[in-house]
Amino acid sequence: MKVKRLLTSGLTSLCLFLTSCGGTMSKNATEFDWHATEAAPRHYPMEIIQGTFFYKDHDYGLYIPSGGTLHAGWGVMNSHHVTGPEKKPLPDRVDVVFYSYTEKQFYRGKFDLPYEKILSLFRQAYIDEPSKPYYDAIMIGIAPGGAVSVWLEGYRVTEVFFGQAEKIDVDPSNGFNLPFDSKAESDAYVEGIITDSLDASELESLKKNGVPFGWWAR
Repeated sequence: MKVKRLLTSGLTSLCLFLTSCGGTMSKNATEFDWHATEAAPRHYPMEIIQGTFFYKDHDYGLYIPSGGTLHAGWGVMNSHHVTGPEKKPLPDRVDVVFYSYTEKQFYRGKFDLPYEKILSLFRQAYIDEPSKPYYDAIMIGIAPGGAVSVWLEGYRVTEVFFGQAEKIDVDPSNGFNLPFDSKAESDAYVEGIITDSLDASELESLKKNGVPFGWWAR
């Protein structure tokens, strides 16, 4: 009986210890299981040339998926790349170069992100739903005019940042890593992407109404 009581007492103590440690980790954690993803407006195809979410206080971070035409919808996740360690620091900066097909324009945005807000939201998600937190991605949205948004994404989508990227001059051959021989050739490539991305009614609307610059800032 004494052995049984000692065993029971030991198991109880171990359970309390693990529960305490689990609560502390959830409350004070600074590393989480998340991936980077991207989004762009439905009717205005975009492309990320390169981008990185930089871990807090580091000169490196998690790359943003690049190289594909984006037009799934504003705030709608496009790619799901799982890379790096399962748990990693959250970002405090982002650097992204992207292209707006409807403008034939490259942009670059380098922004500080609201780290404490991002950290607080991730921590709360783990506290509320420890087994399946409702944030598992950080998503960057790019739109015509250089609009840039950052959301926490998962079972919930929460915007944490909005900024304005700057226009930059990039040779299309370098930007797309394609051997264009002339401006006419690169223009034809861009027009082909637009035609492939939009249906007939969307193309007609684009020609008639143009791009609604400033819409995404709302």
